[in-house]
Amino acid sequence: MRGRSPVRAAPLTIMGTVAGALVAHGPAGDLLRTARWLSDQLDLDHLRRKTAHESIPVELGGRTRFIDPGAVWFAEAHGDYVRLRTAEGGFLVRTSMAALEQRWAEAGFIRAHRSTLVNARHVSELRFADGRALLLVGTETLPVARRLAREVRERLTARRA
Repeated sequence: MRGRSPVRAAPLTIMGTVAGALVAHGPAGDLLRTARWLSDQLDLDHLRRKTAHESIPVELGGRTRFIDPGAVWFAEAHGDYVRLRTAEGGFLVRTSMAALEQRWAEAGFIRAHRSTLVNARHVSELRFADGRALLLVGTETLPVARRLAREVRERLTARRA
């Protein structure tokens, strides 16, 4: 629903979902069953949004901090750990890149390299130099894998449109 604010688009989405439920269950069908189905769909959407924007706990100096995905510029693989880079610095987290990519996909993270996930909101520039694609994320310049360059470019331009 490009061009519409999320507040204005939500009623249209809900109306479409209700219409789909009524078609699936029949206009005079079991209204309770339709209401339960609709409730389940709305709960699933809420759960997906909640887990996509879930903060991640980080141990630092005997204290646990919770890092919001929106504050993360990019994530880099470091063996069994992932280093989250923010404006405040780097934080090591014991997780895999695959798990983090799946967890934060809807939060706008894009795989730029086998060892790097970038937050599309923090990408200020995509440039090509000497046959290589590079991203400017925060204050860092990161390489983009050749096989992922086209997909990264498409996803970045789609997010900005």
